[in-house]
Amino acid sequence: MPPSPRSLPKYYTAWSSVEHPQTSGQAEVANRVILQEMKKKLNNAKGEWADLIPEILWSYNTTIQTTTGESLFKFVYGSEALILVEVGIPTLRTELYDEQHNLKARSAELDLTEEDREIAAIKQKAKKQLAERKHNKGVHPRTFTESDLVLR
Repeated sequence: MPPSPRSLPKYYTAWSSVEHPQTSGQAEVANRVILQEMKKKLNNAKGEWADLIPEILWSYNTTIQTTTGESLFKFVYGSEALILVEVGIPTLRTELYDEQHNLKARSAELDLTEEDREIAAIKQKAKKQLAERKHNKGVHPRTFTESDLVLR
């Protein structure tokens, strides 16, 4: 049974449903990005959209998000993804692989996962505050009294 949203920190609540309207904007933004990528890749081959979904989702989940500075893959699994090119072509990362060292490093990464999430939440909050300040520069506050005429 998943934990209730009230027991989780604010940045963990990623429920997208009618019961959690605070995330509907996040889901819509993600869907918009995915649809834009599909349109770029499809061009005239409209019937192949189903074959492109895994590729587009992989790229979306492994791309660093501007609000948090981390990829979604890292938040879920605690480390960066090994890209498909590195599987077939030997790279420094795959050539220097040592299982014992990897297990120790993985354990250390998992210990720091909570801290990474907290840092990402702070970055996200700072980004929102920056956007709010930018928006508020153009807002001119006005006060009205009961006898003032205003356009509805």
